Amino acid sequence: MSNTLKKFSAIGLSVATAVLFSGAAMVLPVASAVTVDELQAQITALLAQIQALQAQLGAVQGTASVPTITRDLTVGSKGTDVTALQNFLISQSSAQWPSGQAATGYFGSITKAALGKYQAAVGISPAAGYFGAKTRAYLSSIAVTTPTTPTTPTTPTTPTTPTATTTPTAAKSGNQGTMDVKLAASPASGEDLYEAETGQAVYGIEVKASDSEIYVSRVKLEFNQAIYNIISKIGIYRDGVLLAEKVINSDAVTRITSSQYTVQLTGFESKVDKGTTATFVVKVDALSSIDSGYSTFTVKAPANAVNAVDGANKDLYEPSSALTANTVNVKQSGASAALLTISKNASSPDTSYAVADSTGKADKVTLLIMNVKAEQDSIKLTDLVANISVTGAGTSSIAYLYDGDTLVDSATVTAGTGVTTFSDFSWTVPKDTTKQLTLKATFTGIATTTTDASSTVTAEATTVAEGSDGIALATANKSVDATGAEIHLLKIVPVFTLTSATVTKSAAVAGVSSTTAAVNIKFTVKALGGDITVTSTNAIDIYPYLNGAVTSSLTEAYTVSGATLSGSLYTIAQDGTATFEVSGQLDTKGYATDQAGNYDFRLTGFGWHPGAGATAVSTTFLDDLSTNPFKTNIVYLP
Repeated sequence: MSNTLKKFSAIGLSVATAVLFSGAAMVLPVASAVTVDELQAQITALLAQIQALQAQLGAVQGTASVPTITRDLTVGSKGTDVTALQNFLISQSSAQWPSGQAATGYFGSITKAALGKYQAAVGISPAAGYFGAKTRAYLSSIAVTTPTTPTTPTTPTTPTTPTATTTPTAAKSGNQGTMDVKLAASPASGEDLYEAETGQAVYGIEVKASDSEIYVSRVKLEFNQAIYNIISKIGIYRDGVLLAEKVINSDAVTRITSSQYTVQLTGFESKVDKGTTATFVVKVDALSSIDSGYSTFTVKAPANAVNAVDGANKDLYEPSSALTANTVNVKQSGASAALLTISKNASSPDTSYAVADSTGKADKVTLLIMNVKAEQDSIKLTDLVANISVTGAGTSSIAYLYDGDTLVDSATVTAGTGVTTFSDFSWTVPKDTTKQLTLKATFTGIATTTTDASSTVTAEATTVAEGSDGIALATANKSVDATGAEIHLLKIVPVFTLTSATVTKSAAVAGVSSTTAAVNIKFTVKALGGDITVTSTNAIDIYPYLNGAVTSSLTEAYTVSGATLSGSLYTIAQDGTATFEVSGQLDTKGYATDQAGNYDFRLTGFGWHPGAGATAVSTTFLDDLSTNPFKTNIVYLP
């Protein structure tokens, strides 16, 4: 927009505001030779000029209204103000907003790129795609308020002298108070600051008000380096709201010694109510290029860093001595600042059985559920390699990645090696968020003998992801370690559910009995895919464990309900459920001293047949389940 156009807009608006008041008398003195009709004609002509200038201004700015945004915005910001900024950028051809991409309310790489192009076009420097004070001031300068249509003015009267307008402030209580200042737990020491990174939290200060409310108006910070060679801006925030910020250059920093540089943040007033604590967080923007000689710097609150007044308007200065410094690691690699962590989710399947259909196909069996966590930036995952191991009669040729019920990608399971490469997909995790990915596979050739399948996702080098800046994550920024439990596949399988597992100690009676432990384990078995048979004796094993180590076996007996007994075999009908109750007793008579200790009892084996005449299968994992393992409480014996 030309300077002339800006000036006419400002003049037109100022005149319109000064002379027009809807339904009110004019307050400008008028020469007696000018009639009301003549003055009204002059006003009408002036408004026509203003409207013409506004039309020109609208053509320069685009069709969308100029948004009013009161906070700084950067990658990761969310909200209606982000939506307003995006809609404005969409209307500006200079922003080159992607065709067909609607406003989302999330500030990501698209918004950053478009804002940077707009800033460059209108002369905002640096054109970094960050919405801060410079961009806010520019938008305010081009915002135009449309004047309302004036009413016919009444007869002029002698104007009164206007009074000054002041911003009302809340009355202070008048009470004297004290202030306590200490280091906040977050952000912790050791944060990383990458070149061109914005909004990185590096230091926190807790301020507590006692006996009165207090009003914080200054925070002073001390650095051990010439900080203007590392950062471009410092801001002080409370509850995520920017209170004050300072552009950092050599003029903004006070050098005390070669290892002491201070910066003061002022120009704000933040009230802390009596008896409460507020946390003030220091955030910084890094220079786009930092000399390799800078690997770390420290930041701290020196003595008297925080200045406030109490309810009686008395100045307060704390802390009495410097707070502990935080160390910040400077990263010049140019790689994305994002951190990616992939780990096993707690809800990932335990060792268990999966049933195939009558053709021997088990479709999309869940092998592993992974947590995928993004820190410091949003992350787009594009490549992931899983290893799927299969032994037994069955095979797997295809696997899938799911986000809930949504398919993310599918891949071929390499025969022989089990290497499964998911590639060229696009799946995003927002900054400081954890999402879940589920690995599934389809199996064929499943029979009445067991096929075992397991999976791992553990390779950082073959896991490809990028930050919102489009830069790939370095291997050091990725931690990938997720291993699934073993899944046993058959055409007919049991489903085990523990009901209870207890051991009860009976104390010895001198000359009559020794100490005994009575064991009782109760559980259900459901048959899927066909009938299951279990022998009436010797199908179940229970072992005592002394201080976590297995000892000799326990003689047990069991009863069964819900199954049909024929000869020595119990049959659980397909889709039917049987209840097993196992009992045993341990007698400590003759136990030596080294046999004393903490005992628990575990069901370590359950023998069954997937259909009459089929090869027997032994289930040996029930006591190792992470949820509801088949083992009792602990008792001390003898």
